[in-house]
Amino acid sequence: MVQVSWSRRRGRAHHDPTLFIQGIVDTLFTLDEAVTNYEVLKAQGVPTAMIWFCGGHGVCLTKASDKTYNGRAAIEWLARYVKNDTAVKLGPGFSTVDQIGDRFVSDASPPAPGAPVAALGSIANAITSARATNDLDVSIDFAKPARVLGAPKLTVTYKGTASPGEKPTRVFAQLVDPTTGLVLGNQTTPMKVELDGASHTLTVPLEMIVFSATVGAKLTLQLVASTVAYAESRLGGSVDFSAIDVSLPTTTGLRPAK
Repeated sequence: MVQVSWSRRRGRAHHDPTLFIQGIVDTLFTLDEAVTNYEVLKAQGVPTAMIWFCGGHGVCLTKASDKTYNGRAAIEWLARYVKNDTAVKLGPGFSTVDQIGDRFVSDASPPAPGAPVAALGSIANAITSARATNDLDVSIDFAKPARVLGAPKLTVTYKGTASPGEKPTRVFAQLVDPTTGLVLGNQTTPMKVELDGASHTLTVPLEMIVFSATVGAKLTLQLVASTVAYAESRLGGSVDFSAIDVSLPTTTGLRPAK
């Protein structure tokens, strides 16, 4: 996460105009961290803007967007708040790229919300922690165009058991674009599960994503036992998911960048 800010004041607490430049595929500093900082400053009336791009502490596997966009925006920001050049025209308050590298913008962040896209699943088969390739899939179908932006919400009802051990019991959730076979943003969300043989219900926010859906588009929610993105969890157990409910936030406030 890059923060471009400026201060002329010393010796007392203050907040300076800040431009956040955050990588969508950054798995070290995720989008949620930039959004949290952005919202704190914005709530205090600090001039703030946000850019999401395909990069950061991660590998961009999709089409690269304009590589000069971030640099030009930073120069404009510093010209406005360091040189105090009020004639400088700053870019939009929010900018992002989707899964194919197309850029969209909004005057404000977050953009206006739209109706969520939801999917339900009921899984009878077990997921065995000793087999990392054994995943549970829930298909998310788009009946109309939608622009997904933000943190999906996942609720699961499950029960399971695990062998004794010191390692944590975890299940990992990720959203995959079947068209490309890529995990959106390369982001995987760990979920702590209680494998004591009793039934439990767990609701977690997944990592933030961006996805432009056309009519008939699909996403796949995958629940997996292990991932290279996190340390190995406790193996040798099993989990049965009796219900899976995922809801994806959408926005109507983005427009294609010129």
